[in-house]
Amino acid sequence: MRAILLFLIFISLGVPAIAQSAEEFAARARQLASQGRPDDAARLFRRAIEISPRKRDDWLSEYADQLAYSGAAEAAVPLYREVMNAPLQPEEKRESARRRLALALFWSWNLEEAVPALRAVAEDYPDDVDLREALNRATTALADVEAGAKRLAGFEMLWKGDYLAAVPALRQLVEERPADAELRSGFADALAGAARVRAEEKDFKQAVALFDEAAQVDPARADQFARQEAEFLLNGGLWNDAETRFRELLERPELSEEDRRGTLLGLARTYAWSGRPDEAVSIYDTLLAKDPDFASGLVGRGQVLADLGNYRRSREDFLRVLSVEPENADAIRGRARTTLGLQRPREMLLQLAPLLEEQDPAARLLAARAFHSMGRPDLAADLARTVVAQGEAVEEGTTFLETIWLEQTPLITLDIAHAWQSDGLRITTLRGRQTTMFEDGLTSFSLETALIRYRGNNFPDVNQASLRFSGSRRFNDAFEARGTLFLNIQDSREGRSRSTTFDTEIGFNQNDIWRYGLHLSRRYAGDTSRAIVERIFANDFGISARFSSSPEMRAAGRMMWSSLSDGNRRLSFEANASRQVLAGDHQVWLGAELRGFTYDRTSDFYWSPSSNANVLGTMQAFGPLPRGWRYGLNGSLGYSRSAPDNQGVTYGIRGQISREISKKGSIALSISHTSSLARTGEAGEGFGTLKSAWNRSEIGVVLQLRF
Repeated sequence: MRAILLFLIFISLGVPAIAQSAEEFAARARQLASQGRPDDAARLFRRAIEISPRKRDDWLSEYADQLAYSGAAEAAVPLYREVMNAPLQPEEKRESARRRLALALFWSWNLEEAVPALRAVAEDYPDDVDLREALNRATTALADVEAGAKRLAGFEMLWKGDYLAAVPALRQLVEERPADAELRSGFADALAGAARVRAEEKDFKQAVALFDEAAQVDPARADQFARQEAEFLLNGGLWNDAETRFRELLERPELSEEDRRGTLLGLARTYAWSGRPDEAVSIYDTLLAKDPDFASGLVGRGQVLADLGNYRRSREDFLRVLSVEPENADAIRGRARTTLGLQRPREMLLQLAPLLEEQDPAARLLAARAFHSMGRPDLAADLARTVVAQGEAVEEGTTFLETIWLEQTPLITLDIAHAWQSDGLRITTLRGRQTTMFEDGLTSFSLETALIRYRGNNFPDVNQASLRFSGSRRFNDAFEARGTLFLNIQDSREGRSRSTTFDTEIGFNQNDIWRYGLHLSRRYAGDTSRAIVERIFANDFGISARFSSSPEMRAAGRMMWSSLSDGNRRLSFEANASRQVLAGDHQVWLGAELRGFTYDRTSDFYWSPSSNANVLGTMQAFGPLPRGWRYGLNGSLGYSRSAPDNQGVTYGIRGQISREISKKGSIALSISHTSSLARTGEAGEGFGTLKSAWNRSEIGVVLQLRF
């Protein structure tokens, strides 16, 4: 069997004769090596070593050479190392193995070990041309491999978004290979990414420097980088710098039409955000004149118009976008914002439903504002907290939550007023009230003390002290209830008396347009000291309605039926409507008012003509004043008639100035005057007959503090 195996081996190797010993295998291997057949030679050397392991040291170096020559240099490397470490090997053979090991390391592409090994051998054999050539090739190849690894590492940092780390890595490679276009493009991307990171960190000086370097590295994209730079300056609130960049871009003749349109959009936003809305609208108009369906232009103009309070025109822009792109999120949010501006919070929530299902943070904050306007601060706060907890729109959400929190902070109100009438009655009032809110603002409770002093020539002097308990409760989106209980003590020359009065209202919000109220109260009949001394009370029952078809139009009406404790009865009504004629910082409303009442009979203790009717024109104006003050002005002018025969002009005017001392405090000063010729006649013996118009004037100051 052994002979057969040897025969087959020799046949497979093309050996014409059968070797009988390890020495013959080795000899034949050398013969095949000299014929340029290293594969076959290596097989025979391996067989010789297997047959005679004791002669391994003699043939190992030759075996390693044939492996290296046959392309199996990697397998030869450990054999050369074995030759070098064998203690009985001659120095000459060890030195030769050291040289060949260096070459084998190179041939096996183990460059990190090959380069130092070849360098060490080449220093010992400076005339060896093969070693020098191998060293040069290995050194070049290793540099290429290392550069490739650095390149890959740099691009991996870029792809992962680690721009700050990618910049120095790619900068070094670009300095080494400045002609590599792909490398320069990647380096420019890394610079732009790092610039965006610095801009988000509010380090705009460094961001601008990085954008400028990106444009220098990749001039073909200089316009793109300049636009990005301008956008980040805009987002950072550096509007002057952003405007300068956008205008520089527009002056470039090579700017493409698409880039020009994008640059104009950025400039329009710059104007809008820096408080120049008219200029912003002008640019949007220019863009839309060329392309009336340009979605970004329509959305941008709609947002500016909404900021100006022009909700109807703004709404048209958003609806035009939605007619083409029904799922455009910016247009959906914009339309919802205009709907809220038109005082339709319930309708707005329906419009936002698709984005709310997707948990869009901006939509959720809009919905929170809608709930807040509906008197549901609990739902508003829950939505805002969710957005902030998710790390989205943190600044806007936090500001909104602070507003809600401030509204629910306990409030102390101090109110001082003094009124005097042409019939001689003078009334001085001092009130102090503390209001506390619970359940995220759904429930409130107030405790108030009031001191009222009545003095007059034909009136009894009365000092009244009241302790008032007030509360309100919002049950859901539709129902709310309010109530106040008054515990009163009156001191006069007739003695001391005690009384209890109250005032309640149940409100029903049907929708965004209609609100109804049901009223029930018990109070003194008229604001005179005679009614207090005589303890004449009026038990009132009434209904009211409020209508608001738009932010510029509102109307209200009320009807009350009263049963007085002296047996008298009264039916009163009032209706008013007004329309906004001037919008903006300074607003003006004009309207009309109709009011009147009837009594069953007259009384000596309170003004009670058999009938009274008033037709008035009304005006309301308010707006800002210098140094943080605000003004408010209300006026009415019309005609009044009182039965049996009093009639004439009636007018009233009230002015107020107010100022926030801080976020937690404000002060307001007011003065008013009312005059009516309808009260000049005799309403009862106690009132006498007056020859001039009845007048009432009042001054007051209100201080509010939160803590």
